[in-house]
Amino acid sequence: FDSLRQRVHLFQQFRGRTILKEYLALVLGAPSEPMGELDAPIEEHPIDKTRMQIAHRGGKHSLTLYEVVERFRGHALVRCFPRTGRRHQIRLHLAHAGAPVAGDALYGGGEGLFLSAIKRGFRPKPDRPEPPLIGRMALHAAAIEFTHTSGRTVRVEAPLANDFARVLKALRKWSQP
Repeated sequence: FDSLRQRVHLFQQFRGRTILKEYLALVLGAPSEPMGELDAPIEEHPIDKTRMQIAHRGGKHSLTLYEVVERFRGHALVRCFPRTGRRHQIRLHLAHAGAPVAGDALYGGGEGLFLSAIKRGFRPKPDRPEPPLIGRMALHAAAIEFTHTSGRTVRVEAPLANDFARVLKALRKWSQP
C-alpha cells in the first residue's frame, strides 16, 4: 500500500465494515450452540476504564459471529468473526456467553492454562512451580480479508504462535470430551 489512494481504500473498508476479520479463541467451557451470533451492545465500564461491559441501556451495537471448531473436556476452540470493531468485543461477548477466553484474567478466563488442568493425574513437581502451557490470553488474530484497489480479494493468514499450538496439542492428546 504505497499510495494514499490505497490507504484510503483500505480505511474505507474498515469504516464500512466490509473487511473480514477472523480470530481463534480457546475458551473455558463452550458456547451453548455450535454456531451463532453474539449480539450485545458494549460500553465502557463506569469505574474501571481498562474494562468494557455489556450495556444495560445504550452502548454501542456489537456483533460477533462464531462457530465452535473443536470441543475438549472443559474447553473449546472457537472461530470468531467480529462484524463490529469494539474494544475487547470478542473477549466480552464470549465471557457473556459463558465461555471466557482462557487466560483472560480481566473477563473471567483465569491467569493461564496449565497441564495439570488438562491431563488427568498429572502432578507438578513439588520443588518447582508448574510453567503454563500458555501464560497469556488464548486469542489469535488468524486472518484478515479485504479488497485490493485492483478489485481482487486479498486474504492474509497468520500462523498460530508456538504456545497456542502447544496448548492445542496437549488438549487433543489429553482432554478429548
